Amino acid sequence: MENFGVCGDNIRWELQEDGKLLLNGSGEMYHYGYNPFHKNTRFSPWIRSTEIKRVIIEDGIESIGSGAFIGCKNLEEVYIPDSVYSIGISAFSGCASLKSIVIPRGVSVIEQETFMGCKQLASVTLPDGITKIYNSAFCGCAMESVDLFEV
Repeated sequence: MENFGVCGDNIRWELQEDGKLLLNGSGEMYHYGYNPFHKNTRFSPWIRSTEIKRVIIEDGIESIGSGAFIGCKNLEEVYIPDSVYSIGISAFSGCASLKSIVIPRGVSVIEQETFMGCKQLASVTLPDGITKIYNSAFCGCAMESVDLFEV
């Protein structure tokens, strides 16, 4: 696997030796497929990576693409800045080591399968501006608490 590249028209990524994946730049992240049987599917550069333990998304990035972190089973921690307004379908599906997540203020919808199969995901903090959570968004999670914060 490469240690750096692009994941949006103006977004660069770098995987550091300590397992931290740093995304910086501006704009929207690319959407990635999650159907391995479709011949035109574009997969994220780090799909199913076991090296990634932490993801830091810097301010200025506006979205997390569909399928972006599928199967990153050792991913434990994600920082999402307030500039993010959209998290795509299956973005964190299968991230079995993810324990908690804070969704930023601008996100109003939690898409299908966003956190499906995140077996250790026990704590989610949502902005009170959430208007829709799809019924499969947290399927297979170990939810213990859901907290709302005021926008």
